[in-house]
Amino acid sequence: MHKRRRSSDAHLPPAPLDFAHPLSVRGAHTGDAALLEAAPPEHALFLWRVYHRLATWTGGPGAWAALGGGEQARDFEEAVLRHDFGDVALWAPLSVIATELRAPSRADPATLANASLSVADWALGRDAGAAALLFAELGAEAWPENPRIAWVAGKVARAQAAHREAALWFRRAARVAVWNEDWEAQSTALNSLGNLHLKTGDYPEARRQLMAAYRVAARHRMHGRRAKVLHDLFVVAVMTGEYARAERYAADACAAYGPGHPHLLRLAFDISHLWLQQGHFGRVLRVLKALLPNFDDTERRLVALSCAARAAGAVGEPDEHLRYASEAWTIIGAEGGPGKRAGAALEIGLGALSLSRWDDAKHALDTARATAVEDGEADTLARVDAALDHLHRYESADAAPLPSTPRSTRPAEVLSRELVRSLEAGCWNSGEADSQHPAWEET
Repeated sequence: MHKRRRSSDAHLPPAPLDFAHPLSVRGAHTGDAALLEAAPPEHALFLWRVYHRLATWTGGPGAWAALGGGEQARDFEEAVLRHDFGDVALWAPLSVIATELRAPSRADPATLANASLSVADWALGRDAGAAALLFAELGAEAWPENPRIAWVAGKVARAQAAHREAALWFRRAARVAVWNEDWEAQSTALNSLGNLHLKTGDYPEARRQLMAAYRVAARHRMHGRRAKVLHDLFVVAVMTGEYARAERYAADACAAYGPGHPHLLRLAFDISHLWLQQGHFGRVLRVLKALLPNFDDTERRLVALSCAARAAGAVGEPDEHLRYASEAWTIIGAEGGPGKRAGAALEIGLGALSLSRWDDAKHALDTARATAVEDGEADTLARVDAALDHLHRYESADAAPLPSTPRSTRPAEVLSRELVRSLEAGCWNSGEADSQHPAWEET
């Protein structure tokens, strides 16, 4: 029989700082300004009052007296129910909270938490991120035994660049998950914490948290979660220049995902981008050929087409270069075209440069330069200027640049073939893959 890890009957492990009531740390005024600023003027008062009633309730039985009872609670509930918010997505959760708090001692934490998250979702839909974070955190406080609500609060905090708060919520989610033996929640929270450190540039701590997430996933045979962590470890290895290790992580992630997994598309593109930067053009072209039929999203397809055009040019395949470049130019020239246009034109130009197609290269690089200036892409602009300098030197010498052909390693070749096999075995496209992927997996 599995042995429980609890050492007491307490609802949560002792952690005075991490689990402190939010108003005792930040002060009640924190929520006032954000709510009053974010909400429509005619709704601001109700939003503010519901927020503070729920915040008071999370303080426990000792704070419930401040909510009032009997006729006062009924009057507040009826006022919220009668108010014309003009948006059922806001009215419904606020009404649920007001009704539940009519009898504080019998209020259901799960109902209050989910209603609070619904208000947060409403606020996010109106670009009111500060208000969304307040209600997401309040939802986690209302149901402190649920690690997944704490994880959502961390996600909202990270989206608002509130990195310190995000880290606190992710750590809290991981600790509560251990207490509840919710291993998926623990691994996911550690994964999110690792990605937070990756985002802020703390690569050693990112790797440490991701390895902890991996160990939990591996120990409890959560293959999908293990693959996701391996994918994120691949990104850390790329960012730290450990390319051999990155390829090993990618190979393990590919095997764990298996054919048809929605994240396999992203992994295949990520590893092909790494190989493109390293000059393994034959390998890149092989993977992108298998990847392109699964991309119908315009921006992602443009990036894949332009990279395929560059790789085809580098390996001396003019017909394939022209085919991929032609479709990419159609997307670039479309009215209201997607982002990534400057980078796409640059890749096409580099492919043409490898084939000594000087006019095509000049047109593509000039387009890339103008677009990079227009879009303020300084890094792309620097790469374009370097490519134009190469073009002028090669054109004047009338000699084609030799494509970079670094020596292939057997594990990487095996990985590229396995990616192609898995991609060709899949029966989805990128849009379907994204819609099928559960939000809980998005770490």
